[in-house]
Amino acid sequence: MATRNGLKSYQLTNYPIPVTSLIVEDIDDGVKIPELSSGSFSRTLAGSKPARNVFRCSSSSSIDNNNSRNTSMLLQARDMYDKQQWLSAFRSITPMNK
Repeated sequence: MATRNGLKSYQLTNYPIPVTSLIVEDIDDGVKIPELSSGSFSRTLAGSKPARNVFRCSSSSSIDNNNSRNTSMLLQARDMYDKQQWLSAFRSITPMNK
């Protein structure tokens, strides 16, 4: 948890997302995710195995983010239990989107 300008944020990257702008999306296992077709994350999840235990964090406000920064990130938990723990923590501070 980080605080900037009096706003609480979960700092997942160098550019934290304010809690008031945080959107967390639970992604079903096996769903094709366009972001996985390129970048370092694609090497981790590439191949015949479907993506599992993945969720997306993004910002609902362009004011909070510089346009040159990526405002959405995919996170992968090690297992379903770990994913549910993360989603439960996020759910306690913000409404979930699906």
